[in-house]
Amino acid sequence: MGKNAKFVVGGGASVDYLFRQRTDYGELTTNELGEFRRFDSDLVGTMGAAIPFGEKWTFSIEMRALWGLIGVDKPKGLAPELGKNLSWGLMAGVNYYL
Repeated sequence: MGKNAKFVVGGGASVDYLFRQRTDYGELTTNELGEFRRFDSDLVGTMGAAIPFGEKWTFSIEMRALWGLIGVDKPKGLAPELGKNLSWGLMAGVNYYL
């Protein structure tokens, strides 16, 4: 990385609210909002890099992890050990600073 590149590390918490759920199967649409939890919360951790390519522009790429704080809802008949969720994501973006 160039000498102006910045290493990014972050973390925090998120509170999530499900406004709408809809599944489309061609002409058929189903709404199963009642089958999902409306509120959820996670711990968020991230690390990556930001590389400037102009006076006010940067390109950033980061790996993000979300750890669920509330146990995953279990469909009937599933093992009771099913616990909290963990998901990973890779994010890339272009940033413009005002």
